[in-house]
Amino acid sequence: MNWPYVGFHLCVQFALMLLVLVSVKLLQTFVIDGLFSGVIVPSFASSVTVETDATIFDRVQNGTDDLVMNGTAGATGFENFTMMLVPPQVKQYFDASSFVLWMLMAFGSSFILHLPSMWIKRVQLFRPARPLDPEWYPRLKKPFWHPPNIFFPMLWIPVRMSRSLGTSMLWESVNRNVFAPPILLALISIVLADIWNQVFFVQHDMLGGFGIMVTLAALEATYAVLLASYAPGTERFIFAGIFSDLFAACINLSIYRLNRKAP
Repeated sequence: MNWPYVGFHLCVQFALMLLVLVSVKLLQTFVIDGLFSGVIVPSFASSVTVETDATIFDRVQNGTDDLVMNGTAGATGFENFTMMLVPPQVKQYFDASSFVLWMLMAFGSSFILHLPSMWIKRVQLFRPARPLDPEWYPRLKKPFWHPPNIFFPMLWIPVRMSRSLGTSMLWESVNRNVFAPPILLALISIVLADIWNQVFFVQHDMLGGFGIMVTLAALEATYAVLLASYAPGTERFIFAGIFSDLFAACINLSIYRLNRKAP
């Protein structure tokens, strides 16, 4: 494994994701929260509040019952959808804007974390650089139980969505503290997933990729334990990610064993 290359990416990409998360917090605090202050948003806390008889009576007395009814109708539809996903004991931590922003971070991280690689190529750092060969992986020998390629996006999309949901509720439970230990661990996991792509598909280091994937699975398991401590009930949203990492590690190891003597 090219350790200077991996170390550079780990440090720079973690700092980059930390900067993105700070920007997300500022966006939520000064823009999103400001836009929805005084407006009934579809969160569990607000929907429970507006639907109590006492609150409705007060608003009717003040002549604002139309706002309550309209806001409650929108919140109820959203609640019915999310009730199937969110455990009752952590409903108070659900926030729609946090869920959307963590989803954007999860699915946009590939582009964000690709920026250091683009800079490395531009300044010709860590030469010689190996260009990405789209035919390398299809040429490798694979175990008979290797799923078709379409399986992987079908697996990772719901896994990232589930992980984003759990992380967004953790984000609210720690009062959006960027430096909370489980939040930092979540960022490291995102970075390691991208480094695995660099090591496996760019450097063609199959054994190194296996080591990173096992490390990632261990980090995800640790992350689930921290979730259970900070926001009990949200750890279930990480279980699919742990299973996916272990499954990917098994594929990685099998491919290495089948192709280690190949040139």
